[in-house]
Amino acid sequence: MKTNAPSNLNFTALPKDYPGLVRLYPPRPIRDHVDEQNVEEIVFAMAGFTLTRDQDDYLAIMSDLLSAYEQTNYPDPPDKSTPLQRLKALMEFSQTTSSKLGDIIGSRPSASMVLRGKRQPSKAHVRKRAAHFHLQADYFL
Repeated sequence: MKTNAPSNLNFTALPKDYPGLVRLYPPRPIRDHVDEQNVEEIVFAMAGFTLTRDQDDYLAIMSDLLSAYEQTNYPDPPDKSTPLQRLKALMEFSQTTSSKLGDIIGSRPSASMVLRGKRQPSKAHVRKRAAHFHLQADYFL
């Protein structure tokens, strides 16, 4: 049975304050696949947007809960994807364009070169991507 997180969340409809977000879906340990789906829906609805401080705090907590669940339940396969494959998959899932990636890292030409495999990302670009997508930097390494 799905919990109280609404389906097909739209960022503009999300509360701007922490208490409102907690009323929508209280942070708690993820115990099963349904909880995981609900938290994923919230995380992906918020990813890539300019957030209020309360939204950023809430997203950080929900991302941490999701990460902890996934590390426990989905260990990395021996044949990991490349950092570029992970970036492209994340961009596709979050509907982030190459132009938007350029805005995130501060250079559209660099983003284009990285996405074509013509350039390795700088440490600064990796940090900016990690912060934007609320992931650990090693996800991109």
